[in-house]
Amino acid sequence: PLHHACRYGHLECVAYLVASANADTDIQNNNNKTPLDVIDATLQIKMIKRLDHLSHRNSQLQEQLEENEQENEQLKRQLEQKEEEKTQKEQENKQLKQQLEREEESTQRLL
Repeated sequence: PLHHACRYGHLECVAYLVASANADTDIQNNNNKTPLDVIDATLQIKMIKRLDHLSHRNSQLQEQLEENEQENEQLKRQLEQKEEEKTQKEQENKQLKQQLEREEESTQRLL
């Protein structure tokens, strides 16, 4: 059964026979061929094309991931810079507030 399923590209049957029925994937038929040996050449070509497509898609996704990581790093640096600017402004405001309080105290003393 496994040889037949492999020869005719019945992937669901192959999966069932191997996973559920524990079919021996190394068993040889009367011509000393394993299930892998009898896979139809057309099916092999289709599988190669499919794998090539998936590989290409995977490469595209990897490139996009790398671009996203670079963009994230750039955004992180910008955020850190903005946080530094905010901290500086807060310090400046604190100093100005202290200066204003001192001036108000001086004004109060003069009155």
